[in-house]
Amino acid sequence: MLLNRLKLFVRKNAPDFLIQLLIKGKNKQKELEKEEKRKRIEEKKNSNNAITKEQVIADLIKLGLKKGDSVLVHSSLSKMGYVEGGPVTVIEAITETIGPEGTLMFPTFPFDTLLEVFFEHYTTFDRSNTPSKMGKITEVFRKMDGVTRSFHPTHPVAAKGPLAEYYTKDHYNQPTPFNKNSPFYKLTEKNGKVLTIGLYIETYTSFHVLEDYIEDFKYPVYRKEWYEVNMIDYDGTTTKVKTRIHDGAYSMRRKYNEMVPMFVKDGAMVLGNIGEAHGSLIDAKKFLDSMVKNYRENGVTMYSVYGDKDQLRPEMEEERFKTT
Repeated sequence: MLLNRLKLFVRKNAPDFLIQLLIKGKNKQKELEKEEKRKRIEEKKNSNNAITKEQVIADLIKLGLKKGDSVLVHSSLSKMGYVEGGPVTVIEAITETIGPEGTLMFPTFPFDTLLEVFFEHYTTFDRSNTPSKMGKITEVFRKMDGVTRSFHPTHPVAAKGPLAEYYTKDHYNQPTPFNKNSPFYKLTEKNGKVLTIGLYIETYTSFHVLEDYIEDFKYPVYRKEWYEVNMIDYDGTTTKVKTRIHDGAYSMRRKYNEMVPMFVKDGAMVLGNIGEAHGSLIDAKKFLDSMVKNYRENGVTMYSVYGDKDQLRPEMEEERFKTT
């Protein structure tokens, strides 16, 4: 109980410098976890217990991915076990599963920490050369022939397939990353899917579509400041754009996994496994519909998972901890 109260106090009241220290501590822990995963994968590699492309395809089909699907993939290669052929095998497996009529997308965001921390040194986004910080598979995919990348300073998406241009072309110079011109919203228009491999639902950035979709969203999730970024396009043309970013204080308050039963119940999410990793397949339209319905009817968001009665008040947090 005391620890939970302390966490709540920090989330609500900590100054920026303390939040940054906490982030650095978490990042160090992540590095240690990555090293442990690397060792486990090496052991599996030496035991010849490899995950093959055929196995990945079978797992994707079992999860519900189909020919012609548009799919945005959030992935962790290390959690799949030792994959024979590495990132290319995973990309090929998904590509073969959705077929030539399908469109494959990966997030290729240039940050891996809170954006206000990132923007302390971030001034330029190069569409061709700024690397993705979203894992090995995303960076390999970004560099592949025929892949186009949305021209957005914080949340660019790389895409390949017949609808790649449709998903990426309008993302430039948008005030927020998840509005109706974004790839994330456009997935809902084409009955697209979101696939997670070895990552939990908190990686699903399309949670934020609700915040841009609902006019006068009740939580001030964006910082008031505007941030300017130099943008270098494929042809070397340089422009400047201004964008808004999420407020780290609110980012620390998000609760994702508690919402999984709601999405499963509403038919928006299917859970399964891919290789040795847990996975999920999310219907983007049903996911947004579920969020909109539960927000309008009960006030449910990832900032208030228990609805209108849960307005991030300390007393409500205490009651929650007593019952969980």
